[in-house]
Amino acid sequence: MVVKMLEECVAENARIAQNQAEYQKRYNGLVVRYDTAKQWFDEVTEAIAARSVKAERLAGFIKTFEGQTAPLWDFDE
Repeated sequence: MVVKMLEECVAENARIAQNQAEYQKRYNGLVVRYDTAKQWFDEVTEAIAARSVKAERLAGFIKTFEGQTAPLWDFDE
């Protein structure tokens, strides 16, 4: 959404004569919004990946545990 707003801002500047100081202020504000959204997206993506790895490890543990036929007497780390 912010990318689209940036594209529209640039296109409008190319089409219409306007105060460049106001345009630059508006553009810079959109860039800050984009950078903030991108940082948040990257953090969320990283958290999702970490949880996915954890889920895979737990699923492997459960599969191994369920495959045990004899009682467990000792635990390996």
